[in-house]
Amino acid sequence: MFIGQLKRRRTLPAPDVPDDAPDRKRSFKAIASLLTPCEMTAQPESKRSRIVLFPIDGSTHCERAFAWYVDNLKAPKDHLVFITVVEPAYSSRAFEVAMEAYIMSDMAPVLDASITRSKRLCREKMQKAKELGLHAQAFLHVDSRPGHAVTEAIEEHNAAIVVMGSRGLGAFRRTVLGSVSGYVLHHSHVPVVIVPPENE
Repeated sequence: MFIGQLKRRRTLPAPDVPDDAPDRKRSFKAIASLLTPCEMTAQPESKRSRIVLFPIDGSTHCERAFAWYVDNLKAPKDHLVFITVVEPAYSSRAFEVAMEAYIMSDMAPVLDASITRSKRLCREKMQKAKELGLHAQAFLHVDSRPGHAVTEAIEEHNAAIVVMGSRGLGAFRRTVLGSVSGYVLHHSHVPVVIVPPENE
């Protein structure tokens, strides 16, 4: 188990991509037409509750992290914020160039399916929280930088602590969660609990 807290650092900027790049415009237009907010519980975040942020991806490592929280950290007034990040297929510059040969309508169903799976995962997690008597919300982000998306969520929701698995797979493409947990640990200004696999 690793619990760390580092001083807040400035987030590194994303690589420069011209805003007028045709492929980027089409990509964001497709995402905007597909993305809808995840369902969430009606209970808003309480100013007196402890807000616990959970990055989720559907992996067994994520499940283990949640189980660890329930057994070791859960408090009655906790408010859980689940966040899942869908990484777009155009996250690399090489793909952005190659995408000129593709029609966005062919990409849309793939992204739509990934978003649908992620929203289902959000609903499942909120149901588990409800069964435990905890209030919860869930948010889906489309971002080529999952670590950055998580640190932004920490700020946005005023999280008191982050609990996450040490590795796993992203919802859209095979992405090692370990690199994300490392990024979050080094850029978060709140405590981060990284739960390792059972055999480690």
